[in-house]
Amino acid sequence: MFEREFGPLGQVRGDWQAALVAHTVASTMSSGKDRPKFMDFLLSWAPRRRQTGEEQLQIFKALASGGGES
Repeated sequence: MFEREFGPLGQVRGDWQAALVAHTVASTMSSGKDRPKFMDFLLSWAPRRRQTGEEQLQIFKALASGGGES
């Protein structure tokens, strides 16, 4: 009924639903102050700064040499 009236829920809503399931599972396995927060499981789609060609080259060299990102 909701989707017929307002349209599909969309990917953002799916991210919240997945985060809720993950948070619920993790919360059942922890207690007290070790319990995770819901926002720890929610994806962040904030725009990132675009890497320069030099930065990409340095990352590629580090990965090719087996050193990981630097």
